[in-house]
Amino acid sequence: MIRVLVNNVYSFDVLLSRKLAYYTGKRFMDRLMRYASKSGDGHLYSVFGALLLVADLGIGSKLIAAGALAFAIELIIQKVVKHLVKRERPGAWVPGIRFLVDPPDRFSFPSGHTAGAFLMATVVSSQYPVWALPLYIWAALVGFSRVYNGAHFSTDVLIGCGLGLVTAQVGLSVVM
Repeated sequence: MIRVLVNNVYSFDVLLSRKLAYYTGKRFMDRLMRYASKSGDGHLYSVFGALLLVADLGIGSKLIAAGALAFAIELIIQKVVKHLVKRERPGAWVPGIRFLVDPPDRFSFPSGHTAGAFLMATVVSSQYPVWALPLYIWAALVGFSRVYNGAHFSTDVLIGCGLGLVTAQVGLSVVM
């Protein structure tokens, strides 16, 4: 039963990745998806944290602490799961799919970019709700771009989203 479910999910992932690969090669879209994907790079979060400290509205240092704790937990879980699952990236072995961005490592499950983006959206919007909609749209775009760019399957992104949401809540509950 479990094997059938895994095979069906795998088949869906490959099919969706191939469908999206059909739309690649359009200069504007490829560039937009590259930028969306790069906006989820981990080092950019530290830049955002520094900006938050500069514009400190009274909660910045606690928010940064919550985010840092959440990121530490997320990164540990993500690395352990990637090492255990060892799922190859679609651009590395699915015919017709190529990488439009350089993957940060060999394995795809779960998506660290997506986890980080949803974690960031959750942490920031917990204290600045006016930013919730734009941040969650951005996080979803980061996740979509990872599939579009051949770096992840859709389930990598879905699990990354869940990982980011859960670890953000853990960080917030411990620090705030």
